[in-house]
Amino acid sequence: MGFDHGSKAKLTITDSGSVVRDVSGYLSSVGLERSADAPDVTALGDDAHKYIPGLFEGSQSCEGHYDPTAYGWIDGILNAFSDVVYYPQGDGVGKPKAEYEAIVGGLNIETPVDDKASMSFELQLNGKPTWGVVAP
Repeated sequence: MGFDHGSKAKLTITDSGSVVRDVSGYLSSVGLERSADAPDVTALGDDAHKYIPGLFEGSQSCEGHYDPTAYGWIDGILNAFSDVVYYPQGDGVGKPKAEYEAIVGGLNIETPVDDKASMSFELQLNGKPTWGVVAP
């Protein structure tokens, strides 16, 4: 199994006007988190908890360098549905990719006195990602 350096990751976001934006050049870190609820169905008399499979949930955290153009574009899609493609090992042929719909749910600028200005944003997945590989 081959491993790739994290710097090869890529993230594209398509806005409601079908404009695909590659935001990778502004980011220094991207994380994709998935989880599933496990509703408790324990009944009176049970001597241990019992659970059933629940609903999936996912979010993506993105951190990077502040750029006024990128920030303005992301601010323009805040609280709107967007199509996202995440390439955790880059977009080379045969590499894995995840496609999903998401809502930009948070956007932040940080300007510390002793460091570079940075921005971060959160994506809330709407449904489950579809995993595949990059085709030629």
